[in-house]
Amino acid sequence: MAGDRRLSLDGQQSSVAVAHLPARNSVMVTIRSPSVKALPAIVARVRRVFDLGADIATIGSHLARDPKLAPLIAKRPGLRAPGDWERETLVATIDDHTPRAWRPWHAYANQHLRMASHG
Repeated sequence: MAGDRRLSLDGQQSSVAVAHLPARNSVMVTIRSPSVKALPAIVARVRRVFDLGADIATIGSHLARDPKLAPLIAKRPGLRAPGDWERETLVATIDDHTPRAWRPWHAYANQHLRMASHG
């Protein structure tokens, strides 16, 4: 498959391919691995990278209360904050200038702002 992500877990090579299915509002994940024991770790990485565990409706409704973010949320509902293939957790730094209402979901607010600046 073109666009596969190669992973090495416990000395064994696996691959992951992810396709966006907009009509179903979902992603299709194809995992190829010689070991079924590697599947939980691979699935956890996919969930982290694509932010599949986030409660997007709650985050969006909270951030949309901010007049600066409301039009951005409306333009891109369901926008997620991508994770990292290699690191378990990413720490979002919050500076003193971050509006208090954004702090629980700072990474999501920043993602909306980044997307808006890219057109």
